[in-house]
Amino acid sequence: MANQAKLQSLHTAPTYNFGILIPRSHKHAMDLDQLHGNNLWSKSELTELDYFDEYKTFKDVGKGTTPKGYKKKWYHIVYAVKNDP
Repeated sequence: MANQAKLQSLHTAPTYNFGILIPRSHKHAMDLDQLHGNNLWSKSELTELDYFDEYKTFKDVGKGTTPKGYKKKWYHIVYAVKNDP
């Protein structure tokens, strides 16, 4: 039970990079933007999604449709802070 509690704590405890709270989900990121009165996480997400389009990583064929010869792939966004000089 102690190990399960520790594991649960690991998934729910706040995480910080360079003193900045890292969101756990899209909703948490939008909540942080609203709390701080900016749109930095939102802009970051849009930048990453634009890279998908720019590099033609995925092809949207509609919900529930998988063309022959293709595989369905799930993805998730990893939130982090980069220390760029």
